[in-house]
Amino acid sequence: MASKGLFLLKIDRETKKLVKRWNVSRSFSLRQSSHTKPISVMHMNKTSTRLATGSGDCCIRIWHVGEREGYVASCKAHTSKITYNLLFSSALGEVDLIVWDTENGNKVATLVGHQGAVSDIAFPETGSEFVTCGHDKVFIQWSSETFEKVKVFPVLESLTSISYLPKGSLANHLGNSAHEKNFIVTGGQWGVLRVWDTQRGVCTLEVRGPSLFSDADSLNRLGFGLHSVSTIQRFTVPCLPNNSDVLMVVRQSSHVEFYNAATLKVFNQFIGEIGPVTQLCLMGKARNHLVLADASSNLKFFPSPPHCSAASPSAASWTCRLVQGPHTNVISDLAVSSCGRWLVSGGHDQSLCVWHLEETDKEGSMSARLVPLFFGKEFHDAHVSAVCFSR
Repeated sequence: MASKGLFLLKIDRETKKLVKRWNVSRSFSLRQSSHTKPISVMHMNKTSTRLATGSGDCCIRIWHVGEREGYVASCKAHTSKITYNLLFSSALGEVDLIVWDTENGNKVATLVGHQGAVSDIAFPETGSEFVTCGHDKVFIQWSSETFEKVKVFPVLESLTSISYLPKGSLANHLGNSAHEKNFIVTGGQWGVLRVWDTQRGVCTLEVRGPSLFSDADSLNRLGFGLHSVSTIQRFTVPCLPNNSDVLMVVRQSSHVEFYNAATLKVFNQFIGEIGPVTQLCLMGKARNHLVLADASSNLKFFPSPPHCSAASPSAASWTCRLVQGPHTNVISDLAVSSCGRWLVSGGHDQSLCVWHLEETDKEGSMSARLVPLFFGKEFHDAHVSAVCFSR
């Protein structure tokens, strides 16, 4: 762990006790071992013998972990805050990546190719390549042997994260032809996950996020960027069948989605930062779907909350979906029809919206989604404070 007080803390994972504390603002044997500003990022190598720390002082320090642990070398080449470092590093606002030797801190190569700030880097399980992405609306494939640029892929959106999918992924979409290919998934400003075939240089699959819009018209909408992808992380979960690989997608709206990396199908999602709840109601034939409004222009939809899913208790969860609608200001009141299928909302934008609940029975499990069907823009001269249905 790194603290703002310029300390590195080594903690035992099992006992959760502090094992060692390094003061990186003081020299151990050389003055150059010190960071002069708080550490912003750090990573370890695969053998857990080297720790790289990046700081706002434009420097990367390499530390030995183990017997006689301590400072090894300094890597100085950046002119701004270090934002990403592995064997590679990038800095805030810089367009080049630098490759370092983790044993002695020497610079190996500089990767020149991006025209905008580099945002992420990804490595495959096997092979002699890797990819980088950035805000210049491209991702680049590089050779890990020569550090030369292999191919540039234009994506027409600013990218924030990139990851490789496991070998054999997407056989459910593309058939047997997918088994021998390397697929890459990218995410950025539009909030859409795109899967790329690097051999053919084409997008083979798009997975839309919670946002209703992902085109150029979205630039003029109030909610533009709300569901932009922040990070994509791939990891293996041993407790899942066949040690399944999971893809975790985090969005600017604090929406977190978990996908099966082999099929790219979402199996769970959570919504964060729910504000003060102002209205809530139950919908559906069995009144088993919870809808609430907080201090925002969006609805929070719980398809199967516990204690409301008597028909299928095994499917009950507090999984929440963010439903983005046409309102442009805080939703002040909600009302449900007597049949449970219709919802009307009124907001501070002087408007009304009528929603329809679509329920479908798929292989014995009920799925539901809330769809806006009618929006009355500025029906009133002031904000709508109350709405109701006739009996």
